Amino acid sequence: METATIVRILYGHRQRQVVCACIAFLVALLAGYAIGREAWPLIAVCLLFVAACSMFLATEVDCRSRVVRRLWSLFGLLPLYARQFPLSEFSAIRARLRKDREGGYWMVALARKSGRDLDVSTFDDDPRQHPHPAVECARMLSNATGLPIAVIQEESKTGTRAEIWDEG
Repeated sequence: METATIVRILYGHRQRQVVCACIAFLVALLAGYAIGREAWPLIAVCLLFVAACSMFLATEVDCRSRVVRRLWSLFGLLPLYARQFPLSEFSAIRARLRKDREGGYWMVALARKSGRDLDVSTFDDDPRQHPHPAVECARMLSNATGLPIAVIQEESKTGTRAEIWDEG
């Protein structure tokens, strides 16, 4: 019996989301305690922020079924929304490095044949990490899907774009 191979990639920085949600919840509690009922607008805004920070996004690649699934969940536990795409919609894996004055970040995406990318995950640009987690993520996706990898460096200030690595 053949088992399905599923590659799951989490989007973004979950620890930061959880910390922000906890801080907003504490602000709501303190405002309610210190100010009382008059603080309901602040409490409502804080609780909306908590709800927004508690939604996690993941991308799953089901190698056996040849589909890509986008999954939204509450703290990664309670599924809220899912969308499915056939793997045949995609032509490559893209890892983009975007730099600006403050630093930069990596974005790993599945490139659609229609031209619009499906972002899979984002990583901080840390030149001390070798190999970079974004490149490792792209390699893992490439191994699971059989799609080629293209690494692109973009400079947001000048608008220049240079392809720095291509693995076919």
